[in-house]
Amino acid sequence: MNVKVAENSTATGDEFSRAGSFVMCGHGHRIKGASDYKTALKLINDQSIDVIISDVNVPGGDILSLIRLIKERDSQTILIVSSPIEEVSSVIQAIKEGAFDFVRKPFNQGELYVKVEKALEIRHLR
Repeated sequence: MNVKVAENSTATGDEFSRAGSFVMCGHGHRIKGASDYKTALKLINDQSIDVIISDVNVPGGDILSLIRLIKERDSQTILIVSSPIEEVSSVIQAIKEGAFDFVRKPFNQGELYVKVEKALEIRHLR
């Protein structure tokens, strides 16, 4: 399975790496990272991605346009948005636009793993 992470800083990307990469890779998932919108677009256009975990605030773009692009590129790709709980309005908007779920920062390994596995299960049922 291919899981892509689009985060708003290297620090947050490192946070995901600590919280999620070990858990995900240990279960056979390949993790790709993007620290900005442009890099995220390149990854989305260059390869098939099963699940995308994206911060609601991706530098150089916005989550709503990323959601639209993902839907156009591969309607089977599932997006999970991440954000501190203080940014709940952005998360709600993203979910209304088609994001599958939300994971709160700082990441919890167990919660992140369960949400990605649930997203993968739903993707395979489509």
